[in-house]
Amino acid sequence: WTWRELMYQVASRLTPDSYFDLARATYAEMALAGITSVGEFHYLHHAPGGTPYANPNAMGEALIAAAAEAGIRITLLDTAYLAAGFNEPPNRHQLRFSDTTADAWAERASLLKGDDHTLIGAAIHSVRAVPADQLATVARWAEERN
Repeated sequence: WTWRELMYQVASRLTPDSYFDLARATYAEMALAGITSVGEFHYLHHAPGGTPYANPNAMGEALIAAAAEAGIRITLLDTAYLAAGFNEPPNRHQLRFSDTTADAWAERASLLKGDDHTLIGAAIHSVRAVPADQLATVARWAEERN
């Protein structure tokens, strides 16, 4: 799990603007290699400390905009990430990922909009990160949107 510490360090410095820049560069490389679409498992939702941005989907919308600029289609799999582990609250690094409850995740994710190059989907990070009693909320959200 040592890779996680490096990932947390990088994630702690990302802003919507830097996330956009990195994603655009990555997606442009993909497009140049002939890849026409990406499925993005997206769970970096909030500002450092877990505070929502004024636009609660600023990070996800940065990925959508980056894909559009790079000329690649995106399926943004907005990912529910609520806990650090079974019955463990998110640690200080994971606060950026967590909406605290599946209902709060669904409320935020419902604000995302697709378009001609964007599909919005749902995912759970893992069974350890979404308590069993909240899985149905994520599944219902996805089912309601086909």
